[in-house]
Amino acid sequence: MKTKATIQDIADRAGVSISTVSRVLRGSAPVAENKRLAVQEAIATLNYQPNLFASSLASGQSRTIGILTQDISSPVLDLMLRSVLQGLDQSDYAPIIADGYWQAQREQAAVQLLLNLQVDGLVVVGGSVPEPFLHQVAERLPLMVIGRNLPTLPDHCLYLDNFLGGYQATRYLLDRGHTRVVHLTGLLSHVDAQDRKQGYLQALADAGIAYDPALVVQGNFLEQSGQLGMEMLLEAGVNFSAVFAANDQMAFGARLSIGTAVVCPRMCR
Repeated sequence: MKTKATIQDIADRAGVSISTVSRVLRGSAPVAENKRLAVQEAIATLNYQPNLFASSLASGQSRTIGILTQDISSPVLDLMLRSVLQGLDQSDYAPIIADGYWQAQREQAAVQLLLNLQVDGLVVVGGSVPEPFLHQVAERLPLMVIGRNLPTLPDHCLYLDNFLGGYQATRYLLDRGHTRVVHLTGLLSHVDAQDRKQGYLQALADAGIAYDPALVVQGNFLEQSGQLGMEMLLEAGVNFSAVFAANDQMAFGARLSIGTAVVCPRMCR
């Protein structure tokens, strides 16, 4: 069985010390040109592959960034994730991605796993990881939270106004003469879904239209819940002429069941 080359093998072949090989690998200190070339030639000849785990233990840095997303299949979350990855492409850091599946316990467990892997920073996309827990994370390493507004971590958040998005989407339909507007909500355990629903309710109130709970159906941000919500309304014989879906995926699901007007806020995940 072929064994992997070690730093000692590199040093022996190049005729230098282990510390010289280490300095060349890390680029941490100047090395004489002839020795640097000898080390690089030995690395190429022996096909040396550095042990990143051992290097991270020695340096205290893993050169990785943990990324927690909620649904890797979501078109909008995927765009956010790709933007983060493009940013990392310009750096010396590699991504480690975990999926929270819109479940708070799984999200927190995923974050803990990323921390256990000794990531050098963490990006959290959406979700509902408890704010106190994220505050503790921010005290340990760089943290960025996308899609949430956390009062105790204002400098760590990038977010959109979900209330305004819900308001404008509903107002768009009301201004076009629709008075019976269905709202397919997102997962109401998440604050962005709550804010979009509040925007819907405020738009109704400002238009002088009474809230009808029969027009609100809870979903979970996925296509199936949009389709199921429409089918439930149709089977129940609920009268409506337009739909405000909490995100693009639910709007797509709703259109599979009905051909009425369906809109969602531009920041939909």
